[in-house]
Amino acid sequence: MEMRRKLGLRTTIGAMVLASGVIIPPQASQADTVNFPYIGMTTQSAISGVVGRDGTAVSGADVVAVAHSNAAAIESTPEGGTLPTLVVAAASTNAVGRFSINVDRTALPSAYIGAGGEVNLELVIADDQKEIRWDTTALPAQYPTPVGGGEELCGPDVTYGCDLGDPVYIVAGTTADQTEPLNVVVATAQGATVIPSWSSAKAQQAGASLPAQLIVDLGTHPTVQDANDNPASWINAPRGPTASSEDEPPPAVMPPVSAEIGAAEVLAAKAVEAAPRSSVFQATADAIQSAGVTTAEITAGRLAAARYPGPNCGYATKILKKYYNQGEVYAPIYNYLGAKATVEQHLGSTHTISVGYKSTASGNYSASGSVSITVSGEAKDTRKGVVNKWLVGGVHVALKASACQNNPTRKLVPYAIGDAILLTSWATHRNFSKQCILYSEQGTYEKSHGRSATVNGAMEILGFSASAQNGFNANAKYTLDISLPGTKICGNGRSVRESSIIDARPA
Repeated sequence: MEMRRKLGLRTTIGAMVLASGVIIPPQASQADTVNFPYIGMTTQSAISGVVGRDGTAVSGADVVAVAHSNAAAIESTPEGGTLPTLVVAAASTNAVGRFSINVDRTALPSAYIGAGGEVNLELVIADDQKEIRWDTTALPAQYPTPVGGGEELCGPDVTYGCDLGDPVYIVAGTTADQTEPLNVVVATAQGATVIPSWSSAKAQQAGASLPAQLIVDLGTHPTVQDANDNPASWINAPRGPTASSEDEPPPAVMPPVSAEIGAAEVLAAKAVEAAPRSSVFQATADAIQSAGVTTAEITAGRLAAARYPGPNCGYATKILKKYYNQGEVYAPIYNYLGAKATVEQHLGSTHTISVGYKSTASGNYSASGSVSITVSGEAKDTRKGVVNKWLVGGVHVALKASACQNNPTRKLVPYAIGDAILLTSWATHRNFSKQCILYSEQGTYEKSHGRSATVNGAMEILGFSASAQNGFNANAKYTLDISLPGTKICGNGRSVRESSIIDARPA
């Protein structure tokens, strides 16, 4: 356990239970008589995680995954139209609260698979009293990343000093010079080494392919956190005026300097809305039995082949309204006239944006996970001569409602990029000093690697404040044209290459 303490990668549910959430009377819930199989991480695992209640592991908690229609289906469906959904996976937690959701891509109808092979999933997670819902996107793996087979840091055979949610393995990216660690909070099946076929966008920005690792607490104040995206590292985005051109001088009054969000915002970012445990789990279990789906088929991720849409009227959703090109603040460019930037957003660049959810017609939206959407078609863009700006993209958002009568739930779901660079807004330069590179001569520096910074309050729509992130790769990058010798480039991470934010300034 000394290795785990030295790495400083402790991730506990107990640290998250102070976030405000909705408290649900337990007597309003459905009884838990369901027993889905427990599945350790396998090649087909699309999402993994750990479930607790006020910091204590919950054994036998239930998880159902529902696939939603792809962006093309949403775009082609008129306002007032209905889209189907499909139950694609089910699992229960083991004695230490861990679960994995397995999905075989070949079992999915094409309407649920995006242009890049991605699948948008809604998880419904419940103990015997309450349930929460969480959206995420499973992307096809790009990097062969072995998980398991190494030193187990915390698991069934190593329990001393462990806390619920502590990582089982530490996985590093596999690309050149890549040392960014990723936390894996579940054990692999039978402890075998597996190479996941699914990944979160966040992991692939780090040069590894790893399914989203969720830490869920269904206690007094329900919370969900991605083990590899701590809200304490999120930044705010105080934007200045929109720049009409990249040649115009800065405004007389600049916005405040961006900073990491505060403690109250961190707690709010983890909080989720909870509802009484519903009948969906029993209905799903009954449908599995009726269709003759075996445990082996569920473990193999083949539940979607049963074509089960969900109980009653299913999870089918109605498109109430579409909002086009909503402004999404996704990255700051900190530099000066001696190192102007050329910003590129090519086809395949991925943006991950919060989903808004509310269970009552008059309530407020709260975050319910996120979806990852890619730049496609005419959305790509390049801007030259950028100096001290926030990049603002345009995102298409669908307001969805349940197709069931008298169901007041609403969801705000981003589904496509309209303009990859809709506009730029002035940003006040921020200096970093962890790691720096000095250019004594003219030259260029390309920022095309590193995890993204998550921007809090990146998009405002119908009173909902969404977060957003866009990492660096060959499709999403910027190049600094260093025209003045003596330019220093510094980052906020262990190296300039791995940093999520960098700045360029005179030495």
